[in-house]
Amino acid sequence: MRPKAERRHLASRIPEFRALVPPLRDLALRRRAVPLLYLEITGLDGLRPTARKAALRSCKSAVAAALAASAGSVLRRGDTVAAGPNAAWFAALLVGRSIDLARRPVAPDADLVVAATRLRQSVLAAFREEAARGAIPARAGVRAGWTIVEPVDLSSALSELRHAVRGAAVVARIEERRAAFLASVTHELRTPLTAIIGYAERLQTGGGTTVGRMRHDLAIIESEGRRLAWLVEGLIDAGAWGAGSLRLRTEPASIGELADAAWASVGLRHATRKMKYVRHGDATAAADRERMLQIFVNLLDNAARHAKAQVSVSIASRAGKIRVSVEDDGAGFAPETLRDFARPFAVGPLGHLGLGLSIARMLVEAHGGTLRASSRRNGGGGCVIALLPIRDH
Repeated sequence: MRPKAERRHLASRIPEFRALVPPLRDLALRRRAVPLLYLEITGLDGLRPTARKAALRSCKSAVAAALAASAGSVLRRGDTVAAGPNAAWFAALLVGRSIDLARRPVAPDADLVVAATRLRQSVLAAFREEAARGAIPARAGVRAGWTIVEPVDLSSALSELRHAVRGAAVVARIEERRAAFLASVTHELRTPLTAIIGYAERLQTGGGTTVGRMRHDLAIIESEGRRLAWLVEGLIDAGAWGAGSLRLRTEPASIGELADAAWASVGLRHATRKMKYVRHGDATAAADRERMLQIFVNLLDNAARHAKAQVSVSIASRAGKIRVSVEDDGAGFAPETLRDFARPFAVGPLGHLGLGLSIARMLVEAHGGTLRASSRRNGGGGCVIALLPIRDH
């Protein structure tokens, strides 16, 4: 491990962004394209200006150490690295992997994904060391992107670099969302799959299981199977919604009956906690029954996971809208959760990604409504409110 003094000295070796211009001009003269890797520091929002500046200095030292460790693997001889303003991001021209434009067209290279991932992991490892000694917040992270720069005009090399960095930054955000999506789906699938396999194995082995216990286990398997089916349908609907091709099959539906049907499934999963379910009011709306049922399953399951003893649903028609509130008696929503409530792939304070809530929000909006959350003042607890339009059936 490098001495701290040497590691601090490494940061001074990373030049400013303009240092990438000379090698890019040289590549333009030789008609070669060059891959560019991009690293952007994250997790420092909310720090005071002085603390943020100090954290960025420590992050820069950590990045420098990671770059030095990557020499000979990710980075090759001739590669050039530079820092953006305030060292909030970094760019590396992979000159050693430049491409001759006269011989073959430029195409995205799968190796760039691997290179960006390895460099990101190396930086994260260095960040963990800095966080362990209190130099940066533990939440500090980095996102990575890449692009191919095709230098054309020698006089506009700096402008071309800026465009390339912006493009790589977009890729970094897309990749971050993709990774969050995969993590969220994995998290959501793991729980029902584990339950289905566990209860199925218990039924197979027998072990003196009574008829009542067998029925209970089969009910759990059916409930978790439906949960998986709803998740898959929700993901399909999310894709259709994003493509503008989601079609609802609306008909007159009792909102109260759908809420009760959803709790019949959700309550079974939380049966050991003996949760109380209360529903007040009802209203009839033009709704897609299956998708409205999925909305309630997601909202009630989220409420039950955080409730102490009770989940309640209130339904009323007000000002030309149907107001549905799902409440629990738990600790309520954290401020950061309210800020990003049901936003796709938003990471909560406990690291949960809330795929179910984002699907619920999408389906409510598909019905022409809105979904929002608040923390109850009296007695605590969380409250999710869906406003649905009243339409002719």
